[in-house]
Amino acid sequence: MNWNYGNTPELYKEVEILLKNGTTKKDMMIKGKYGNYEWRNYTDSAVLGWREITENKTNTKENKTMKKSRENRMEALKAANIETGKYFSVTLPEGLKPGSTINVTISEDGSPVIVNPEKKRINSEEESFLSQIYEDGYVRNTRLHRRWVMAQMFRMLNYKSYYTGKSGYDAYLNDHYGYQYQFEMMLEEIRVLAELQDRDPEAFAERSRFFIPDVVSATCNDYINKLEIYVNKLPMHKCKGVPYKKVFGRNIFVEDLNKYVYYPQKSNFADVKRVVINIRNHSMTFSYKDLYRVLRKFCANMYRLPNETPKCREWKDAFKGEGSYYTLMNLIKFHGCRIPGVKGNMMSLKDSLADVESAVEQYRGLYYKLFAYMKRVIEANNFDFNKRMKELYPKKSV
Repeated sequence: MNWNYGNTPELYKEVEILLKNGTTKKDMMIKGKYGNYEWRNYTDSAVLGWREITENKTNTKENKTMKKSRENRMEALKAANIETGKYFSVTLPEGLKPGSTINVTISEDGSPVIVNPEKKRINSEEESFLSQIYEDGYVRNTRLHRRWVMAQMFRMLNYKSYYTGKSGYDAYLNDHYGYQYQFEMMLEEIRVLAELQDRDPEAFAERSRFFIPDVVSATCNDYINKLEIYVNKLPMHKCKGVPYKKVFGRNIFVEDLNKYVYYPQKSNFADVKRVVINIRNHSMTFSYKDLYRVLRKFCANMYRLPNETPKCREWKDAFKGEGSYYTLMNLIKFHGCRIPGVKGNMMSLKDSLADVESAVEQYRGLYYKLFAYMKRVIEANNFDFNKRMKELYPKKSV
């Protein structure tokens, strides 16, 4: 079969690919992070062409040969007056792959019969659900509450800095996440929310309470202000008496800073603000997909400020709030923790979950209070994360 060099194969269908080094491999075309089509295991630049995988004709030929020789052996045994009734032969279906499972039953006349297991029937709702998973890999499940967030939270809470001697959540945030992390994390969060808004309203309603459009706008505005502060502090140089500064590797005259540095950033920020205002006003023509589009453009054209640049207050508050919420939900649902009541007794599971939801609404925009609420719950339940992990995964902790 000839190689295809232009068009792309069907999504998630395994094909044979030809690499630049002359070797052939098996791979499939999938949807990438931003909806683009890409190979699962190789870059587009490494692949010269592809072709469909043809069935192995050799197996068919071998099966026929084996069948003939088996019949000859049976005839030879009968000719030698050897009883062959306790033996039987099975002709396997053509194209059967290694590792396949078949069911064999013996009929009334003693002949072996291959029985195909009855396929489990699924209803139209399940079929639609499975089709959606096959198409883009997204699985709807709002009950697990992003369990990895809890592990990250305890890693941060139990951290001690070797650089500054400080310990706890903020020390970890400063040591391991530079200023740019805000935008990398926030861009991915808005991308996920854009997907959830269309396909999973329940998960969207739960998750969209933290990194709301106003937080995106505030974080971008924080960057603009800190960019100006950073550039203003840069040393001044002169070229033939005309002052200039070296800004991110470029020599720019002071009088041109607004034109070449500030204005492009502010122009992109204006697009972000426009979408944020429309979403805030519940405009039906704007969605999180629009917000993701303009934020992605803003991030792509940013200058990278030093890692130690202080992060945006609104972003830090939303980050703490989201981490605290998902940690609390996991503590209550999967680790037996409960919320302490007014009289010191522990609430029930149902009441504990309701109290967390109430706290999220109460501390909206002041999520540092939700963070303190979470720490009180951990202390009241005497919860030790490392000890709990050893209980759940004893072999890994040895």
